[in-house]
Amino acid sequence: EEAGQYSYRQSFYDKIKNNPEIIESTNEDGSVDVMKLLYWDFRFSNVCDLKCRTCDPEHSSTWGEEALRTTPEKMVGKSAIRQGTSQKILDELEQNNHYDIVESVYFAGGEPLVSKEHYTILENLDRHGKNNIQIWYNTNFQNLYFKKTPVWEHWKKFKNIRLQVSIDGLGE
Repeated sequence: EEAGQYSYRQSFYDKIKNNPEIIESTNEDGSVDVMKLLYWDFRFSNVCDLKCRTCDPEHSSTWGEEALRTTPEKMVGKSAIRQGTSQKILDELEQNNHYDIVESVYFAGGEPLVSKEHYTILENLDRHGKNNIQIWYNTNFQNLYFKKTPVWEHWKKFKNIRLQVSIDGLGE
């Protein structure tokens, strides 16, 4: 910020500034009594079909497999594939009415377009009538079908889809 750059802190403030009740309900120690998740950031696993040079084993299972093969000493206690506790998260979102207040969702990974949880969330957002929220992706855009359904069949239900596409190593 001192260098004139837009900071992570500022970006998160911008996400909540139109909801002053969240700021006002924050306790002096920074805790809150009732969690209101306006912005969701999902990285359910590191499962990915590519091995981009700019990535690492934490975010790409193909890099994880490579690290297990070439530098197993760095992977002690780790596996090539990292899975989160996705069902617990999905249940929490539904049980505590987080779908009713969400304003934007960010999907990354691994590769979010191969994640079944990603499609579950899109279906639940649609079911809750949250079709005007902003949905962002960090994707390699290689797998455009899930269970024989193209991703755009899901996306056409929403008004604001933003893609950040990694295009490492796709020919000329």
